[in-house]
Amino acid sequence: ANGCINDDSIEVMVNQLPAVIANATSTALCDGDSVTLSGSGADVYSWDNNVVNEEIFMPVTTNTYTVTGTDVNGCVNTDEIIVIVNPLPVVIANASSNVICDGDEVTLTGTGANTYTWDNGVTDGIPLKINALTTFTVTGTDVNGCVNTDEVEVDVNQLPVVTLEDFNMICVGHPKLELTGGKPTGGFYSITTGIITHFEPTVAGDHTITYEYMDVTTGCTNIASKDIVVDPCTGIANAKFSKLEVKVYPNPAANYFNLEINTPENEVAEILIFNSNGKLISNEKLSLEPGVNKVAFNSTQYARGIYIMRVLTKTNVINQRIVLN
Repeated sequence: ANGCINDDSIEVMVNQLPAVIANATSTALCDGDSVTLSGSGADVYSWDNNVVNEEIFMPVTTNTYTVTGTDVNGCVNTDEIIVIVNPLPVVIANASSNVICDGDEVTLTGTGANTYTWDNGVTDGIPLKINALTTFTVTGTDVNGCVNTDEVEVDVNQLPVVTLEDFNMICVGHPKLELTGGKPTGGFYSITTGIITHFEPTVAGDHTITYEYMDVTTGCTNIASKDIVVDPCTGIANAKFSKLEVKVYPNPAANYFNLEINTPENEVAEILIFNSNGKLISNEKLSLEPGVNKVAFNSTQYARGIYIMRVLTKTNVINQRIVLN
């Protein structure tokens, strides 16, 4: 009613929102890795998804995490960050064979990732030899840097023990020699031209016979080799060879046969008898006098067949073929 007027004023301060930033020690993880989330730009932080600021945890799936930051003025702002969880690669350890024979090679390779490293000095894809049961572990790394492992076991079977008996020396033209003496039985014989069951001595010299046997249980194979010496069986001293005469009669024979040796001098002769397989069945020495020397042989203990009689002196080698009926 008096028309009096007065006034007052108030100041309102508008604070800037805090520039909240969501941080992660890593935004791309591999399954099983841990991460720590932290906020910056404010004073107090709270996270969703039960995350505690600056405490490590293990996420199980890819997720978006939101942080709420409050500054000293009570102003609030938010930020978010995506943490990707990559699955581990499905790494598989492969072997070209899980069981090998001693001396064979095996090749180990990894699949399911991009790069592979092996223990035991193995290089991925490069053949190697081992001599005992071994477990190999491969570590595979994918394009995301995620790592997984797998292992494979490779066993080693030992080779069978294979032997071959020595062969007797035979002469060129000797009947075909049936090959025996390889153990364990059940293998096969071969020469440079292939597999054989009999050896025919047509050429003088050393001929290598190889016996190969495979263990049917393990599939492992081993070999043994021996030489057959094929002698030309000609006179050692031709000048004196013509002076030594050898006769065998009757030939063919039945229960006995005679050996006549006509020599111009005193000397010692070694008389060797081989069967058709080249096996030595008789060996005896005779003291020869100048002239005709006659020896009777009882052949009843010998099987019927073809035999080679070899007469050896210091200057001569003479072979006679004998047939027993």
